[in-house]
This record gives sequence, structure tokens and C-alpha cells, in this order.
Amino acid sequence: MSDFEFSCPNCNQVLEAPGEMAGEVVECPGCQQQMTVPQAPEADAPASESQETGAEESAETVAAAIKCPNCEKEMPCEAVLCVHCGYHLRLGRKITTEFK
Repeated sequence: MSDFEFSCPNCNQVLEAPGEMAGEVVECPGCQQQMTVPQAPEADAPASESQETGAEESAETVAAAIKCPNCEKEMPCEAVLCVHCGYHLRLGRKITTEFK
């Protein structure tokens, strides 16, 4: 799999990583903030190929393409927090809430 570009959610520095690193927690070289490497964007298939196979993917199917690096449950690609285990993707750790 080839390298892809993504931005640090904290300082917006453009970073590059191989697709195999998706889900790994890394430190931004610009701001030293820990973050989770996102999934590499999928290459779009040519329109004629999609029509030949009859494949129709909804926006929801494409959006649910990432997995939580902590519990491996599927998450929407725009999600920041896993609702299954409480893992915060931008912080790179599980968060908890105190109840009184």
C-alpha cells in the first residue's frame, strides 16, 4: 500500500504515512501531540467498473470504513470518540467520566 497524506488535528501540519500504519498512535513532529493515524482513503473505482458489477455503495457504508484502534469496532470516519469503549482518537487514549 502506498503512502497517503493527512493533517495533524492539533496544528494542521501535513503528515505522510503508509496505509499499514492506520490506527497506530504517533506523535506529531510539529506540535508533539499524540494522534491516531487515520485510515488511508480508498481509491475510487472507475464508473464503468462499478456499473458492470452493479455495486451500489451508500454514503453510510463508505463512511463507516474505520475501526477503533482500541476495541476494533467500526466507527464513522468523522468520529472522534468510540461509543463502544470510550477511546478518543485525537487524544490517543481511552477517556472516562466521573459520576457523582
